[in-house]
Amino acid sequence: MMELSEETWELVQKLFAPEQHQAARGCSTKTGKIMLPRTALGGSNARQRRECTAMAKGKEFTVTILDKPGALGTFGLALGNHGVNILAFQSYVEEGESLARFVVDNAAGALEVLRELRANFEQDDVAIAYLQNRPGTLGRAAMCLGEHQININYSYYGSDPVSGMQMLVFGVDQVTRAGRLLDELAAEGAVERGA
Repeated sequence: MMELSEETWELVQKLFAPEQHQAARGCSTKTGKIMLPRTALGGSNARQRRECTAMAKGKEFTVTILDKPGALGTFGLALGNHGVNILAFQSYVEEGESLARFVVDNAAGALEVLRELRANFEQDDVAIAYLQNRPGTLGRAAMCLGEHQININYSYYGSDPVSGMQMLVFGVDQVTRAGRLLDELAAEGAVERGA
């Protein structure tokens, strides 16, 4: 077991529901509420990943935080203080809990912050398209997935700091196949290649 610093404990109290406080106070650093091991994350630098693979696929975190003023800001600052840049995100309330979905430039760094905070989170693969900012590109990407019977469960925007392109994140039922299709679309010039 590891004792939380006073600063970390204050963050836990600001970010998470009271029923999660006790679990955070006494959980093991090895078990905590972490759902995936660090080794599943791959590289931490988005530019390096983009150079070594053309697959339009990435990692997304979904974190449960308190549904109260300032909770999202506190969480964003915790990531920023550890040098983690949020590239795309959405936040919403579901069944009385505030959830934040996000893609970052440093998944290993985000995992470190989440471990430190003893956060309740999940990590999933998502399809990512880098779109030019012009009419119809989102429609072409979404239509391509639909024509191949890939269901889009959700999507949200962000920005890629390397290319300056709009970054569209697709939560889909067939991530690998969707990634291949988005890569083919990128090769045709409709969207930019992603990581």
